[in-house]
Amino acid sequence: VLELLPLLAYILTHELVHIVRFCKFEVIFDTQEENSKIKEERIVHRTTYEILKELSLPNLSYILGSYHPDRMNLDIHMV
Repeated sequence: VLELLPLLAYILTHELVHIVRFCKFEVIFDTQEENSKIKEERIVHRTTYEILKELSLPNLSYILGSYHPDRMNLDIHMV
């Protein structure tokens, strides 16, 4: 069941992982290369999953299952 709190926890954590990676210069913020964007999203999804997987939050497992890094299809055009 999709609920707001676990979805927001995932989104917030995901975006904070991006911010930390940008601040540590692990990735260039304004890259135009599609492959770099896809690689970054895969890394961030995996990191987000690792951070949240042990969190005890009702219905978070549904969100983590939906965004599991091994099942992510990021071969679409990212805006």
